[in-house]
Amino acid sequence: MRDEPTVWSVVGTVLGLRAAAVVALALLAAPLAAGAQGDGRAEGEGQVILIDVAAGRLGLDHGPIPGLMPAMRMLFAVERAELLDDLHPGDRVRFTLMLRGLEWKITEIVKATE
Repeated sequence: MRDEPTVWSVVGTVLGLRAAAVVALALLAAPLAAGAQGDGRAEGEGQVILIDVAAGRLGLDHGPIPGLMPAMRMLFAVERAELLDDLHPGDRVRFTLMLRGLEWKITEIVKATE
């Protein structure tokens, strides 16, 4: 006769799997966390598509950010609301991202000259 699993043995198995998953994700994310320059910083270029001053977010249609992410449209948090001053949808920009906790935030942004 086979012993039935107890609640505690199931919980232990699930927690063990979760812990393994967390470690695996951390190892996979480590290169991304370091950023393209190895110091938690990455740089990119893109076009402003949305400005949300109240939420401190900027929507960008950006090109590839080497070592971090492919080209896409996404919202980024900005470190300081003043970074949004003088920006308008359609502006081409260059920006610097810094890893702040678990979030990439724009710490510098300038209008691009073409």
